Amino acid sequence: MFHYVYKTTHIPTGRWYVGIRSCHVWPTEDSSYLGSGSTLLSLVRQEGRGAFAKQVLVIVETRAEAARIERELVGPDQVADPMCLNLCGGGDCGPRGFSHSEEARRKIQATHKGRTWTREHRLAHAAAMNRADVRERIGRRMSQLTSSPEARLSMANRARRRSAK
Repeated sequence: MFHYVYKTTHIPTGRWYVGIRSCHVWPTEDSSYLGSGSTLLSLVRQEGRGAFAKQVLVIVETRAEAARIERELVGPDQVADPMCLNLCGGGDCGPRGFSHSEEARRKIQATHKGRTWTREHRLAHAAAMNRADVRERIGRRMSQLTSSPEARLSMANRARRRSAK
């Protein structure tokens, strides 16, 4: 797997976004990926992909090293800069690790309990999940979840328990 730090620039305004990326292709071949920041994605939807240029800043051995470099490049001063499209300091600062409070979980559960999907909603959901990019993203995530030695051991233990029944 390749890990790299990149900079995406909005050509008309010069606004920029710095991010990290881990992928299975050489970074220069990963040209379709511009970034995942919500402000950046909103601007891409408004302006189109052609209004942006992506530059690979550095290729590193590990994602942790890429995150460290991103933290060095995108600190509080850069986030405060109006030209910066990053919403927070660098280094995997997204929503990972967030969890709802028990009260919020109960409210969400109560809202969804007994809800049924209409036929149209089921068809729309099936169509969305069948898109090639979604299938690829789900496949990559499942591959990550099942490729660690701990995950493989856990799956083997579950299979043994099932076959023992």
